Amino acid sequence: TGDPFDLTTTSLLIAIHLFGGFSLLFSEASTVAIEKDWAIVIAAGCDADYLGRLNIALRQIDLGSKMLSPTAAGFFLMAVGEQLQPAIIAAAIINFLSFFIEYCCLTKICALVPGLMMSWGDQNESSDEDNQEKRHCTSCSFFAGLVVYFQQKIAAGGLALAMLYLNVLSVGELMTAYLVSCGISLHFIGLWKGISSIVGIFGTRAFGFVSSRYSLATTSMLSITFFLGCLSLSFGSSFVANKSVALAVLVLGISISRIGLWSFDLAISQLIQEIVPDHCRGIFGGTQHSLQAFFFALHFVSGLIWSKPDQFFILAAIGYSAVGFAFLLVLLGVYQSRIGSYSTPIG
Repeated sequence: TGDPFDLTTTSLLIAIHLFGGFSLLFSEASTVAIEKDWAIVIAAGCDADYLGRLNIALRQIDLGSKMLSPTAAGFFLMAVGEQLQPAIIAAAIINFLSFFIEYCCLTKICALVPGLMMSWGDQNESSDEDNQEKRHCTSCSFFAGLVVYFQQKIAAGGLALAMLYLNVLSVGELMTAYLVSCGISLHFIGLWKGISSIVGIFGTRAFGFVSSRYSLATTSMLSITFFLGCLSLSFGSSFVANKSVALAVLVLGISISRIGLWSFDLAISQLIQEIVPDHCRGIFGGTQHSLQAFFFALHFVSGLIWSKPDQFFILAAIGYSAVGFAFLLVLLGVYQSRIGSYSTPIG
């Protein structure tokens, strides 16, 4: 059969991981630009309600794509059987074509909203003191970026959102591995993830309903409270003796919690858009995604340390504690501070 780790195979594996890393890097940069900065420019001159509807639409498109793409991939794999080569070729073709479609869409948007092609320096005339602050925000190292990050009023909310990436009581890889170790079939897990994605879309609708009646600070508080309550149900399943009942409670709590999760995500994201100054929004968004990636990597490191199925309770306790700490950050740093209590024109 040959050496499975020959020079060609090793080189291809290195190339896949290297280019995959670059792809993820630029994908994150695009996400920061479009979701955190473009939305605020497009909504310039409009009230916060319009910005909220725009954020909801963007999130629904994102969740819908994440729901449909695994489903389509599953049907395709069922059609081709165990042959991976056709699936890899199809994925490559789709990604290649998607580049041109995305490029055309972005070009069209830039033509419709000329403000997207302007830098903050072209849009605003400021004093020398303001310009000095802007230069500090746009030309700083990662650690200096952390200083800028924590100087913002919404830093507590952003950190709370980042800490949720430490939670394993979700539809992520570690939860999937645990459910498989418990004897749950991959077909059921796929169905559960699809249902959870649909519930997440309802979460975006819940955000629109609540934010139209309460401030964004209150919306974020209600959302994180609902999220923590649902995860309390899931975490409590660890103490249920009947394994079947425990697993049912576990997946049910996680599925319903997606409503609070995405509502909270939208609330904090809009607060960031409204509160962080234009010249600091880029470094804030970049630092925000760096913190999210750090906690996401940390939750995988925890999975490596406590890798046995009977140790999953430890991972669940760590993630649940992180959500509890995020709840306190929102309570003390966002809700009690009354950040974003009033809807004002954007831009």
